[in-house]
Amino acid sequence: MKLTIGVVLLSQYVVPEESFDEYRDSNFERLASNFSCLESGDTIPAGRGYVHGLTEKQLLEELQNSPFAVESFESDEQYGGEGLLRYSRLRKK
Repeated sequence: MKLTIGVVLLSQYVVPEESFDEYRDSNFERLASNFSCLESGDTIPAGRGYVHGLTEKQLLEELQNSPFAVESFESDEQYGGEGLLRYSRLRKK
């Protein structure tokens, strides 16, 4: 019998939902037509690459729908941060 135990520690920036509109700058407007599907939270920083921002709620939903069990989900605020990072401890279901 093969037993595999794994833990994933994840740190992820989250974006306040009210900040999504700020992502749609002149670079976004100029380059957005090159993409077939864009969602709220999508941005093209400095006109290069592509980033999809997640709110705290969206990140937690993604993790809960993953093949991992969410053991902890904490804000960096309790460690003196600004509340823009989430620390997650995940274990294989």
